Amino acid sequence: MYVIRLSKREIVGSLSSVYFCGGDCVEDVTSHLMPHLSLHPTLRTCSSDTILRGISELATANTTYTSDTGKSYDFNTATKLNSLLVKVLKNTGQLVAGESYDLDFDHQFIETEKYGAKVT
Repeated sequence: MYVIRLSKREIVGSLSSVYFCGGDCVEDVTSHLMPHLSLHPTLRTCSSDTILRGISELATANTTYTSDTGKSYDFNTATKLNSLLVKVLKNTGQLVAGESYDLDFDHQFIETEKYGAKVT
């Protein structure tokens, strides 16, 4: 048995394909999209396991902040992932090298009943 090493570009491309092709979650690439994406002559599509493993390599530890009222919040700056996203934006021409940009963080809390979700 041998292992084919895929680049971060191929992993991000496979992840993007999930959502561009109407998928709802990473697992859709393996269960629904692979037969169709594999028809492309130059596209190397990853399995959902490979995509998730590649994403986990970009993970960083959370930083916990405590508010004045004593509530704790986990925050993650995801430095490696953010650097990768900036490179992608430069490569696609959405950001121009040498220009100055203010990349603002914004979020919205959405209630969920997903296993493992932490109440904030």
